Amino acid sequence: MGFFSTSIGRKLTMAVSGSLLMLFLLAHTLGVGSSLLGKKYFVGYVTRIHSLGPLLHLLQSALAVLFLVHIFFGIRLYIDNLAARPVRASRTTASGGRTPGSRTMVASGLFLFFFLLFHLFHFAFSSQPSVDLTARLVLATPANAVLYLAAYVALGLHISHGLWSMCHSLGIAGADKKIRPAGYVATAISLVFVSVTLAAFLCRTFLV
Repeated sequence: MGFFSTSIGRKLTMAVSGSLLMLFLLAHTLGVGSSLLGKKYFVGYVTRIHSLGPLLHLLQSALAVLFLVHIFFGIRLYIDNLAARPVRASRTTASGGRTPGSRTMVASGLFLFFFLLFHLFHFAFSSQPSVDLTARLVLATPANAVLYLAAYVALGLHISHGLWSMCHSLGIAGADKKIRPAGYVATAISLVFVSVTLAAFLCRTFLV
C-alpha cells in the first residue's frame, strides 16, 4: 500500500482510472447518441451490448470497481489538498488550476455520483420491457429532464478539468496546453447527452 499512500501514487491511480472511465464514457456517448439517428440504431446498440452475455456482467463489475476506486482516491486527494491549504494559494495560478471545472470538481463529482445512482435505479432496475421505452418515459417527465440536463452540465465541467489533470498526472507532453482541447471534448460529450434529453422531452416521436 506504500505506492497508494503517496500523493503521486494517488494522482496516478486517479489518472489511470479516469482514463478507463473516459473510454467507457466515449463509447456510451456514441451509443446513446445513436438514438438521435432513429430507434433502429439505438435498439441495435442496446442489442449488441446485451449480446455480450456473461462478458457484460464482467464488464459491469469492472466498471463498478473503477468508479469506486476513482471516487475513493478522489476523496483522499481532496482531503490531502485541504490539509495542504496553507500552500494551496501558491498553486492556484498554475496552468489548468483555476477553471470552472477545477473550482467545481468536488461538487460536480458528488452530484454525478448521486445522479448515477438515480440513473441506474431507473434503467438497470426498470420494469419496462425495453430500454428505449424506459428512456422515453423517464425523460418525458419535466423534473427528470431538468435533472438530467443539470447532470450533463456537471459532467462537462468535471471532465473538462479531469482530462487536463489526467494528462498532467501521466506526464503527457504539453499537458498545460491541453486545457482548451479538453474543454472542447467535454463540451461535445455534454452536447450529445443534452441533445438526446431535449429530443426525448420535446419530441413525441423520439424512439418511436
